[in-house]
Amino acid sequence: MKHCDAVVVGAGPAGLAAAESLASAGIDVTVLEAASHPGGRAWSERWKGYLLETGPHTFRGESEALWGLLERLELMDEVEAMDGRAARYILRQGRLFRVPNGPLDFFMSGLLSPGSKWQVVWGLMKAGSLEDRSVAQWMERRFGTEFRRSVIDPMVGGIFASDSENLDMARAFPKLWQRTGASGRVLPSVLRSASTGGGRRGVYALRGGFGQLAEAVASRLGSQLHLAEPVSCIEVGSDGSYHVCAASGAVYSTH
Repeated sequence: MKHCDAVVVGAGPAGLAAAESLASAGIDVTVLEAASHPGGRAWSERWKGYLLETGPHTFRGESEALWGLLERLELMDEVEAMDGRAARYILRQGRLFRVPNGPLDFFMSGLLSPGSKWQVVWGLMKAGSLEDRSVAQWMERRFGTEFRRSVIDPMVGGIFASDSENLDMARAFPKLWQRTGASGRVLPSVLRSASTGGGRRGVYALRGGFGQLAEAVASRLGSQLHLAEPVSCIEVGSDGSYHVCAASGAVYSTH
């Protein structure tokens, strides 16, 4: 049995961030990952000279915790701001659609049906519900199912490596949530935010891809990270300690 202060199961973005934070605080942490590489969905591959992201490929400027992690890992020089005017595409039903970059582009785009476009316009002034906690609930009540599935789902997948139904609106879009809450209207909050500044804004990426971030954390963790080590069970001891059993037969116990 191997002893440590904490065991993190999974070396995806959340697991790596948690492990790095614990290790930085001087806590003896062990990370167990079933795959042969760290990062989970947040991984990058090179193919014929192109950088391919298997999961998230950008992050928002408001992500202060991520900025702090990048600074600790000395990756700030690898960050580049994305051009908001650059063409972006969404694959839908076997076709690539350019993401609209303005009101005229929005109405001319074939990404959404005419009915969905007008629902989006109406949704800017539509109030939500106090029950709207997830990104999917918040967006769908205002802008409809088609907009949520065709635009929001690809967007949150590219930033958070998650789906909108399991993503908390307050944490994913904190500034918009602060201005509207669950039931507020969008357009007034957008007009207010346009007149206020401060903080980093926009969207950013890493030159080497998100896999670069995963590799940097893995390098810092060193022997504390165990790859190809799937977990088979978690048990609670009589003294309140946890015993994490790996498929290899190894058992990791917290003090």
